[in-house]
Amino acid sequence: IAGSNASAELRRDVARVPNVELRENIGTDEIHRLVREAQVNVLPTFQATGIKLKLLLCLFTGRHVVCNPPMVEGTGLEELCRVQSDAPRMRLAIQACMGKPANGATLEKRLAVLEERFDNRRNAEAILRLLR
Repeated sequence: IAGSNASAELRRDVARVPNVELRENIGTDEIHRLVREAQVNVLPTFQATGIKLKLLLCLFTGRHVVCNPPMVEGTGLEELCRVQSDAPRMRLAIQACMGKPANGATLEKRLAVLEERFDNRRNAEAILRLLR
């Protein structure tokens, strides 16, 4: 688990599980490494406040992404993630992803969708066209 300002409850829960580690207040390079190396990136959120940079990071550079509905609400990226609404379903999705390679056609489709929607050059050109 990587993040910042973990609650005492989360620290206590993580300490009880032998194969889980809490990484707090780590740098950007370390976050990117963890995302790249993880078989599954799990992204729960409790507020649907637009597209989240951590979602884009995981989709562009990670393997499988499991999240809850608020993480992808209104983004159009639902098809690129395994979206589950509760903890038991998220657990099952994570377990399914653990034994499934993240490569080939699935990643190619994901990158095609992402590059079409989030290509900096294409989006900058669209802005310039609007300003002319």
